[in-house]
Amino acid sequence: EAERRLSGNRINKHVRFLRTFFRVMAKRARITANPFADIAPRRHLVQSKRPLTIEELRTAISAAKGELQTLFLLGTFTGLRLADAATLQWGEVDLARCIIRRIPRKTARTGKAVIIGLPAYLAGHLAALKRRGPFVLPDTAAEYEANPPALSQRIQGHLGKCGIDTVKPGTGYQT
Repeated sequence: EAERRLSGNRINKHVRFLRTFFRVMAKRARITANPFADIAPRRHLVQSKRPLTIEELRTAISAAKGELQTLFLLGTFTGLRLADAATLQWGEVDLARCIIRRIPRKTARTGKAVIIGLPAYLAGHLAALKRRGPFVLPDTAAEYEANPPALSQRIQGHLGKCGIDTVKPGTGYQT
């Protein structure tokens, strides 16, 4: 498990699934003993995130280039969740009125759009971008749709290169 860096929580979920699977299949498969029945749960250390300071945000944004910088700006100035910022479409951005009108993925079932004001700096940044298709960040949107954790890892890598630790002291496991 240490080589794969699985958390205690993840291991516990696998064990619970296998314990249930063997219990359900025992009669049909003629299994007399469940090999997972006596495995004790692993200790799970929660890894808590902390908010970034204004100075850390400035550092991260100024060190980022291209779409990553725009992604940081969108997150900082609009508060959009990663999925919504990464997949924002030009049709949802009204630069003339300086607003974003979007139905967030998390609450999409309600069908209610949120309207977010665009600060002048962000509106100017977006206006200067070259449009390459329906997405504001086409490469980032494709990366997110193909593999959401990869985008999160890229962001964490960038913050690490900037010397920014996002984990609350005293939480999580140390690598």
